[in-house]
Amino acid sequence: METKMYYKKLGSTIRFDIGESFPTYKDYFVECNYLYDYKTENYLLNMRLGCKSIDERMMVDVTDIDAQHISGDKRTIITNIRRIVIQACKTGFFDEYVKHFEFVLKCFDIGYEVLEEERSKKIKEEMNKKEENNVNDSNNDKGAA
Repeated sequence: METKMYYKKLGSTIRFDIGESFPTYKDYFVECNYLYDYKTENYLLNMRLGCKSIDERMMVDVTDIDAQHISGDKRTIITNIRRIVIQACKTGFFDEYVKHFEFVLKCFDIGYEVLEEERSKKIKEEMNKKEENNVNDSNNDKGAA
């Protein structure tokens, strides 16, 4: 049975939400950019893996993973690229890149927690200083009366 994989075409880029067909890659997509190379008379295909759970405006969510020349013409190129992406999913080609994404996300989470803790401490210190200043000001007001 043929694996169904839907895509979104954006100019010379095709985006495959690979998690729809391969649950292992639930939150991931592959963007394939293809351009015709007149020297080799083939298409140059660049694949990039991204994570949907990260705001796409952040470029850390996309990792270049492969560049290769592939055969095809205007009628067959999308089908050829789709076959390559399906084969990559079936063989676990993306697994190491997914592990890398998860590691980077974990690093961001840990870094965020550390920075948030530091920020909270600073806020508490500033609030304590304000309270001390208010107490000192009110004591000075009592002493002056």
